[in-house]
Amino acid sequence: MKILFIAIIILLPVCAFAQTAPSIIFSEIMYDLEGADSGREWTEIYNFGSEPVEIITGTASTSWRFFDGTNHTLRVAQGTNILSAGGFAVLADDGEQWRAEHPGFTGTVFDTVMSLANTSSTVGLSARSGEPLFTSVSYDASWGGQGNGYSLERTDLLPHSENAEYWRQ
Repeated sequence: MKILFIAIIILLPVCAFAQTAPSIIFSEIMYDLEGADSGREWTEIYNFGSEPVEIITGTASTSWRFFDGTNHTLRVAQGTNILSAGGFAVLADDGEQWRAEHPGFTGTVFDTVMSLANTSSTVGLSARSGEPLFTSVSYDASWGGQGNGYSLERTDLLPHSENAEYWRQ
């Protein structure tokens, strides 16, 4: 009984501070645009959960990071940092330029540094500086979207669909 009590006391703080991963997945990747890519690459994220998710922006250690091989902070360029259940948001290499090229878009746009490879790469998000990615996609040019004006779009908005079979251009 004494061992059980000690185990509970030791494990209780670990359980109390355990966090669940945010219910966010990547739903679209524009990695190889027609013409120059500089400042024009973007990804789209989707909240597949039943609750809103707060995306922590800024440079604090508790802020989210976009990963393209290196971690980058996020800044709201349009909208709010709360992504509603079933909601989408854009992460853009240059939020102002993205908004100028998509003037009818009224949703949330986050500005971040982004340099996506035109062959294959991994994009992801972490919920804190230095933390592992809680969502990521490793895409390949063989999936489509090679400088033809098309992005890669997820065909299934469920978190299990990270394979090529669930993406199309």
